[in-house]
Parts: sequence; C-alpha cells; structure tokens
Amino acid sequence: MSKLPTYLDNCRQAGKLYLVCYWPWPNSGKNKTIVDWLETASRLNESGEKCRAARVQLAYHNHDIEFVETEGQIPYDVVVPHTYPRLVTFQMDIWWVAKGGQNPLRYVETYPGRFSLCHVKTAEVVGATTNPVGVDYPEVVARLRKAGLQHCVVENEKGIASPFVFL
Repeated sequence: MSKLPTYLDNCRQAGKLYLVCYWPWPNSGKNKTIVDWLETASRLNESGEKCRAARVQLAYHNHDIEFVETEGQIPYDVVVPHTYPRLVTFQMDIWWVAKGGQNPLRYVETYPGRFSLCHVKTAEVVGATTNPVGVDYPEVVARLRKAGLQHCVVENEKGIASPFVFL
C-alpha cells in the first residue's frame, strides 16, 4: 500500500478509471491461511477507499492460487464477500479460474455485479481454436456482460493469430 499514492497519481495523469491489483502479497502467496485471506480482503477495502477518494476504481485480478482449497474453503469465496462492492470490483481472469479447477460461470452466478472487468488469455492454446482448460469463453463473457461486465481485456499469448476466436 505504500506505493498506492504513486499508482493513483499515475492513473489520474493517464485518465485511467481502474487500478488493478494483480498480486496482493510481497511473496509467493503460498501457504496462506483463511485469516491471511480475510486480511487481504481488509487491505483491499482500505485501498479501495483511497482509490474511491481519488475517483479510481480498485479491481482485484485473480490467479489460480485463489482457488486452492485452504482450511476447507476456497479463498476466492472468502475474499469476494468480504470486500465492499462500492470499493472493490473484480477482474475475473477466466483462464486462471478454470486452471484453478473451478467453473467461471459459478462465480458469475454466485457474485453477479462484482465483475466490472474480465481477462481473457490464450495461454497453452497455440494453434488451437478451443481452450484446453475447457472454458467456453463466449458463454462466460456473455454471462458476465449480463451481470454487469464493463470491459474485457484480451491478452494475446505468443503464436496466437487471432485471440478474439475465444470471444
């Protein structure tokens, strides 16, 4: 959080609407407890309050670590309900949800309105027209749009001629 004022200045200067937190720890993020995840949600709320004051929306970007069962719970199911919608939105990285063994559609249905952004990546699909983690990107993106999605970020991995085939 010590760099947050600098990030907010950069956002303001560039006219950005969102500041995306893609890794909330100074380490690998492994071996986190549910208490650690609750503290992460609290820090996101604190940062979200500062972002809101600067007229920038804080968004949290997931990876697969949020979907590794911890103490009988899925950390993402701890973080999302413990953040305030007015302070923290989410950028669902659809591929990482599936890579983490979860169904992205479950999160759209469970937490409608919480995903202003989504991230579509084409990892491990060089030369393919379907995604090996089994994601039906058009269906997930369509459902996200119905649930309030504002922006979709497409990350093109090396070797993919047209990443939009997954939308």
